[in-house]
Amino acid sequence: MEYHALNNFILNSYIPEKNNYIFIDEVQMCTNFEKKLNSLHASEKFGIYITGSNAFLLSSDLATLFTGRAFEIKIFPFSLAEFMQYFELKDQNLAFNRYIKEGGMPGSYLYKI
Repeated sequence: MEYHALNNFILNSYIPEKNNYIFIDEVQMCTNFEKKLNSLHASEKFGIYITGSNAFLLSSDLATLFTGRAFEIKIFPFSLAEFMQYFELKDQNLAFNRYIKEGGMPGSYLYKI
């Protein structure tokens, strides 16, 4: 997706007199997304939340682009010990096999595999 298409979608979805929030997952898939986010932020009409998984978003480069306007929230997976405690598991070998299969991101446990 290119940022003009993103812009059109967001502006066409705007509802005056309401709190408008923008949630974009994998924002780096949108070419020149930072241009759009800067202009949306400047409009002060939206709460903006973005996520991504590439090295650019994990670096401090993104925070530099939005200096003074961004908060970074790092999310880490459970350790094996935390995984075992969460699921009340006692057998470390069985727990490890399950941990490898399911991963350690707590929110993912809400979804059935």
